[in-house]
Amino acid sequence: AEVNDTKALKGFDQDKFDGVLGLGFPRLSEGGAPTVMGTLVKSGQLDEPVFGFYLASGQPGQLVFGGVDPDQYIGDFHFVNVTLPAYWAVHLGKVKLGGVLNMSSTPVAIVDSGT
Repeated sequence: AEVNDTKALKGFDQDKFDGVLGLGFPRLSEGGAPTVMGTLVKSGQLDEPVFGFYLASGQPGQLVFGGVDPDQYIGDFHFVNVTLPAYWAVHLGKVKLGGVLNMSSTPVAIVDSGT
């Protein structure tokens, strides 16, 4: 699907990037267009129905469909349930940053790679 009308997205037409690859849920799809992940999963082209990001500073980042790159992490993943299958919303008990910050003002966090 291609979106040609960006009037509702303030400043979108002035930002400098090649495009947007939406990885949200079907509920957020404009005009009911199929999502990239949904289409890939249905097609059977992925080893697993997952994607992984590696966001780097001073070097190229990476987006992997169908798995994750084991060279880009150490340890195990901790999976949590999505609480709102539109955004990648998950339960948030609290945010803690050493002894500096301990906050629990909202029960939900949205995991977002950024637009």
